Amino acid sequence: MKKKLTLWIMLLPAMLLAQQKQDSIPKPHPKPAPKIAPVSNPNAPKAPIPDEVKPDFSKESIFKALFVGGINLSQIEGSGEATYRKVGALVGAGTVIKFSKRFSLSAELLYSQKGAKPQFSTDPVSGQKDKFNITADYLDFPITFSVHDKKILMFGAGLQISALARYQQTDTAGNNVTSHPPEGQQPRKVDLLGQICGTFFIHRRLGIGMRFAYSLLKIRDAVEGSNFRGEYNNTLSIRVSYLLDPKHVKWNSKIP
Repeated sequence: MKKKLTLWIMLLPAMLLAQQKQDSIPKPHPKPAPKIAPVSNPNAPKAPIPDEVKPDFSKESIFKALFVGGINLSQIEGSGEATYRKVGALVGAGTVIKFSKRFSLSAELLYSQKGAKPQFSTDPVSGQKDKFNITADYLDFPITFSVHDKKILMFGAGLQISALARYQQTDTAGNNVTSHPPEGQQPRKVDLLGQICGTFFIHRRLGIGMRFAYSLLKIRDAVEGSNFRGEYNNTLSIRVSYLLDPKHVKWNSKIP
């Protein structure tokens, strides 16, 4: 019995040392299972449209009133006179249909004064005063598709139909030839134009912009010696726009 006890006492330190060595050996960590991408369900409901493209019609109207005022710098291509020397008034109103945060469609009715004046008030060849002048007032009906950028900038393009409301012409000598123009020089009553525009909004409802419009069809025959096949209205407008939304409660606050 004493021999067995002595043997156990001698073997116990060796067994404890072996156990400590086994515990000190690092155990390998199990590898994580590979991630499996979820399979999209075609029948699952689509995510809501972000606020950048989805308008909140509880805070703004679909139809907004538009008031426009400004000046026209115009000329008539093919009339023998260049440069935007003819200055006229521009005034009218319309509506803007904003069907998303970035896109809108507008329709306007404008009274627009156009025409042409000579490039030089005095003929450089004869030295005589050039009294050539065309005054053509139109009722413009532009349809514009616009793209908005963060409520500050707006760029648009579209078509414009113009109806002649008043016309008067004097020749270089100052004679009124409105009732008896030269052959082929009687202007058409309706003009079709292409137009592009841009507007910078100072406040939420006040904007300053420019519009360029050019006749797609000739309004009458070109003068003799002109390089054009006909005469075309060419107008650059400087516009002040006032946008009115009856649902907007903070008109005078600045754009964030």
